[in-house]
Amino acid sequence: MSKNLHEMVTDLTVAVADLSILVRRHLEAVKYQEEIFLRTNDVADILKVSLRTIQRYVRRGIIKAKKVGDIDLYSKSDVFALLYKL
Repeated sequence: MSKNLHEMVTDLTVAVADLSILVRRHLEAVKYQEEIFLRTNDVADILKVSLRTIQRYVRRGIIKAKKVGDIDLYSKSDVFALLYKL
């Protein structure tokens, strides 16, 4: 009736692997849900630099911009990561 130690360890190992997969999936989902984008003006205000400086940062690869039509958008997490580096 009762499981031996080997069976219990095997069951626990499977449960941990399943939980690990669920946690990874959850973290991926949360990562994409929380992605917030800012416009150039907002980024310049946060970093306390000019619009031209933001353009220089993009050209030099210091920060990435995503083009949506004529608008450059910046990941909020990238902006704040740069803020802490400056």
